[in-house]
Amino acid sequence: MARSPSLPKLCKHKATGQAYATLDGTVVYFGKWGEPNTESAYQRKLAEFLANGRRLPVNPNEITVCEVAARYWKHADSYYRKPDGTPTSTHRNIKRVLADVNVLYGDLRAADFGPLALRTLRQVWIDTGDDEKRLARKTVNDFTAEAKRMFKWAASFELVPAEVFQAVNTLAGLRRGRSEARETEPIKPVP
Repeated sequence: MARSPSLPKLCKHKATGQAYATLDGTVVYFGKWGEPNTESAYQRKLAEFLANGRRLPVNPNEITVCEVAARYWKHADSYYRKPDGTPTSTHRNIKRVLADVNVLYGDLRAADFGPLALRTLRQVWIDTGDDEKRLARKTVNDFTAEAKRMFKWAASFELVPAEVFQAVNTLAGLRRGRSEARETEPIKPVP
């Protein structure tokens, strides 16, 4: 049975008398050793560190879309699986959506991603393939919803400002007969 990693310990810096711990490879100081606020600051930061998957919180104005996508994939890869461990169809869709998001917007600060960027991605999905292989309207709407879900998840972990999710959520889905997307998936010929 695998051992769980040990918790970072509160230590005393001999030269300064400050209390510190090493979290996610970073030394974090909590104040003067032995003061009551020091212990509570350490406990609070440790709880946040553990709740965030043993990672320190990031500045939501510095993380890129690619980094958000990578962290969301780590979550989705384990979450969207059947009881026997096989991936669900949602798992496959997420992989496709994240690949397209990274190609177009991976280097963009996640805080700058908005409805125009999501509309552009949606248009790429609409324009994919020729008439026979074009994605169905429902599939395009599913992909768009998955991109929104990624930003909702990221906002819940304070990776992006909540305003990013609120903004991308304003993009309405494609309506029947009002888009260039196919209405149904192509019909496969019977052999």
